[in-house]
Amino acid sequence: LRAITGIFLAALRPISNGIVADMTVEHRRGKIFGRLQAAYLVGMSIVSLTVVPIASKTILGFNGWRVAFVIIGIISIFLSSIVLCLLQEPPHVDSRGRHKG
Repeated sequence: LRAITGIFLAALRPISNGIVADMTVEHRRGKIFGRLQAAYLVGMSIVSLTVVPIASKTILGFNGWRVAFVIIGIISIFLSSIVLCLLQEPPHVDSRGRHKG
């Protein structure tokens, strides 16, 4: 289960970079990429600061790392559902500038 989660979450960064590249104008792209990378780092820092202290504790009879894993999983499912509902697929253009499909 942990390996599958890692595989899917590892795909998140290239996918989000592609979405930013497709949906932003060229002169704003660098600023948006910077904000996206900053959000990744802030998120990883927050998770590290909250999960590491509870990892070795027992919470409701479960190991803390298991509780943290479930909580992060629930948050990931919730946020991916929001993205699925709100994200609009950008139009695809071939190398000649024509719209595809």
